[in-house]
This record gives sequence, structure tokens and C-alpha cells, in this order.
Amino acid sequence: MTSKQRQTHREIIPADNYESLLRQFSALKSLNFYLEEQLTFYRNKDYTLSELRLKSLESQLESEKEMNAILTRELDDQTQKEDQE
Repeated sequence: MTSKQRQTHREIIPADNYESLLRQFSALKSLNFYLEEQLTFYRNKDYTLSELRLKSLESQLESEKEMNAILTRELDDQTQKEDQE
């Protein structure tokens, strides 16, 4: 086993008596149940609000780009007028 495999892989050593094995099994069962609940939650989560917020931010960004373009043109025009004088 390489050092990278050791970092990502943890060997689970079963307990040597029935009571400890039962405790391990119960803990793994609880963990599995929790992870299934989390997965169900994220699968069913409504991401619509996030999409609406993203569209709003995109709209704001486009508006700011347009305003920056206008201000840049006005600044260029003013600079040209000053250079001509």
C-alpha cells in the first residue's frame, strides 16, 4: 500500500467480542441512516431561489457593464476635448 492509499483508506478492524461488534454495527447503521437522510434532503432541496438570485446578479452585472461603457465613452470624449484645447 502506498502512502497516498494509506492517507485515503482507513482499515476498519472488527472488534473481537460480540458486544463490541454489536456496538460497531449499530454505529455503522446509524451513520448509514444519517447519510441517507442527508442525501434525500439535498436531492429534494429546492434550488429555485438560488437560480433566481443568480439571474438577478447576472442582470446587475450586465447593467454595471453598460454603465461602465457609458462612463468610459464620456471620459474619452472629455479627454479628447481637453487635448484639443
